[in-house]
Amino acid sequence: MSNILIHPSERIYDFLLKFYPENYRVEFEEEMKYVFSESLKDAYSEHGEQGIIVLWARTMIDTGKSLVIQHLEDQKGSNVMKIKNTDFLMQNKAILWVALGTCLLLLIPLIGMLVSSEWNWGFFDFIFMGALIFGTGLTFVLVARQMNNHYYRIAVGVAGVAGFLILWVNAAVEIIGDDNPANLMYLGVLAVAFFGAILARFKAAGMARAFFATAIAHTLVAVITLIFYPSATPGPLGILALNAFFIMLWVGSALLFQRASATNSTVNV
Repeated sequence: MSNILIHPSERIYDFLLKFYPENYRVEFEEEMKYVFSESLKDAYSEHGEQGIIVLWARTMIDTGKSLVIQHLEDQKGSNVMKIKNTDFLMQNKAILWVALGTCLLLLIPLIGMLVSSEWNWGFFDFIFMGALIFGTGLTFVLVARQMNNHYYRIAVGVAGVAGFLILWVNAAVEIIGDDNPANLMYLGVLAVAFFGAILARFKAAGMARAFFATAIAHTLVAVITLIFYPSATPGPLGILALNAFFIMLWVGSALLFQRASATNSTVNV
């Protein structure tokens, strides 16, 4: 059983490493593979299948954050890739503002629970929403702070809002009915956006193409939903309106990236 779980996990992790900048892979790829492989074995021996699931959850968060940072550093031609991500983040005062904003937003449901029985959040609800809000703000800070182009920054903000709302709505009430498998397709839309940005190396022209592709992917999800789940909540008109809103956000972000590319001033060197 351990081989059935560990070997596919190692292959998937090897695939994820291909998204790192080439010079980073040359220096760290083999070490990262070894550490992950040993972590898999330890997680399985101590906690079984659940241990591997927890390890993957932590790995995806760390890898996503690391990919963004390393590509931005590579694009700047910097030699600071060996600096720990924690040191990089602690040097940025904006992170404290993101954390403060996250706490203030979480006060809303907390106060709601005190004054109304309609609010019924548990501990993990607060953890999930806190991670979602902080992660969205952190992504904006890490990407936008590297750019001196206002169009680029606004584009990142619009895309961040779209991704945040998709995750929030899906977690809170689900976009298409309750326990409808169609909701899983929206994770694919977010994957197109994320890996598209990585492949574009965060350059404005490539980001524009990536988010046009994201808009197309979201459109396909909407069409599939209308064809196979027309009676699902919130109904055909609701499904059309809700998805149209998100598609406009993706297209708007792509157009802003396109405008940023036209100014030839997207990277703050």
